Amino acid sequence: MQHPRCQNCHTSGDAPRQSDRGSAHQPPVRRGPEGKGVGAMQCATCHLEQNARSPTLRREVPGAPGWRMPPPEAPMVFREAEPRALCEALKDPDRNGKRSREQLGRHMTEDALLAWAWNPGAGLARPPLTRDEFNAAAIAWLRAGAPCP
Repeated sequence: MQHPRCQNCHTSGDAPRQSDRGSAHQPPVRRGPEGKGVGAMQCATCHLEQNARSPTLRREVPGAPGWRMPPPEAPMVFREAEPRALCEALKDPDRNGKRSREQLGRHMTEDALLAWAWNPGAGLARPPLTRDEFNAAAIAWLRAGAPCP
């Protein structure tokens, strides 16, 4: 969760980041009231259902179903979060999008947007665990009562 694939959208402030360096998003976009952008600058305007080559930008634009940032009322900031604080936030329905532990587990292991991290497209690093390893660790953590470090 502290990998750029996660932190670029789970960031403080109102704008996503991009690349493995966490650079400012170009074009400059904003989270919006539902986490899907503002006006004509909706996330899905550029981020399609799958990674796609942009002839205008001359590069691949990441894509997955439901591309979005977390909504402003539950931004789930991963960027620069201490592990214990991040763990506590994940378990707190007031900060995790009103998810129960069961719903959190489904989000972590089944959400297509989250799964995109393991298929980020050309030039972007994948998380250090495989998707299967991540899913197994998430399930084991939840079954153990979601202990925090």
